Amino acid sequence: MISKNDHGLTLERLKEVLDYCPEDGVFRWRIRRGGSATAGSVAGSIVAGYRRIGIDKKGGHSAGRLAWFYVHGHWPPNDIDHVNNDRDDNRLSNLRLATRAQNIANVPVRSDNVAKLRGVTKGPWGYVARVTIKGDRRYLGIFKTPQDAHATYVKAAREFYGEYHRV
Repeated sequence: MISKNDHGLTLERLKEVLDYCPEDGVFRWRIRRGGSATAGSVAGSIVAGYRRIGIDKKGGHSAGRLAWFYVHGHWPPNDIDHVNNDRDDNRLSNLRLATRAQNIANVPVRSDNVAKLRGVTKGPWGYVARVTIKGDRRYLGIFKTPQDAHATYVKAAREFYGEYHRV
C-alpha cells in the first residue's frame, strides 16, 4: 500500500526528489528545482521556526513529518515532537511521536513568566502552581516560594505527560 498525506505525496516520490540524512536531520534536493534550489542544496525554508519543504507545488511539508515518513515509510498518526525544542533540528534522534497534549507539554517557558518557571505564576498571596491537562487548567495550590510551586507542577506534569513534560 502506498502511504500518502493530505497532499498525495508518496514515499516513492519523496525519495525521488529528496535525500535525508538521519544523523544531521538535513534534507537535500536530488533534482534541480530552479532558482537557488539545485541538486545537493538544502531543501526548504524556515517558517515560524519550523523547516517547511514544498514538493510538486503542493503545500509546505513539515521537515519533521517528512523525516518520519522517509525513515519509517508511514506518516506519523499525530504530532511530531522535537525533543530539544529546536524546531529546525530534524535529526531522527530528536524526533518522537506525540499527541497534541504531549507536544504542547514540551514548549518553553513564556518570556513574560515572572517566576521564570513552568507551571508557576505570581499571585497576590504567593506563587500559584497549575498544570494543563487536555486543555483543562488544573489548580495545584498556592506556595510561599516559586520553587515549591514549581516542584508541585513538576510532580503533576510527570504524572500526566511522562517524558514529554518540560521542566
